[in-house]
Amino acid sequence: MNYFQGLIFIITQTSKLSVGAVHDFQKNNGYTLGVGMTGSLYSYPNELNEHYGSSPKSVLFFIRVKL
Repeated sequence: MNYFQGLIFIITQTSKLSVGAVHDFQKNNGYTLGVGMTGSLYSYPNELNEHYGSSPKSVLFFIRVKL
């Protein structure tokens, strides 16, 4: 079964800018615990605003364990 049959694909150029940081805490028993955040902004043609909005943004919070 071909799930893509009858669909029209439009290829457009998109851009993404991401900035992030992580803060490591003191080492404990051979590992280091850290917390961080990454934020992203996107740019794409206006014809995609209907699907993604006029100014999409994303934020990611995370916990990191370095062994």
